[in-house]
Amino acid sequence: MNKKAQMEIAIIKGILLALLVVSGFYAIEKISGNTNSGDPIVCEWNCEGASWSICNNGKQFRDISKCVPNDERCLRSNAKPINNRDCS
Repeated sequence: MNKKAQMEIAIIKGILLALLVVSGFYAIEKISGNTNSGDPIVCEWNCEGASWSICNNGKQFRDISKCVPNDERCLRSNAKPINNRDCS
């Protein structure tokens, strides 16, 4: 496979990943923050089990206790997924 074809495939994969994230089908959320001791940390949360509620008065909610981090230190950090968002 030539370099141009490889580049086109990489671009298509990036676009598909972005579409999955925006549509809510990709459940891994990467969040930067700090541990309780102040050290920087990047956490990857698997929120596959935390589905969003139906839109009610412009808001949706989810139970982030169902999200699982890639690192136990994430539980003791401020790098946590959001539990509410605007909707229409």
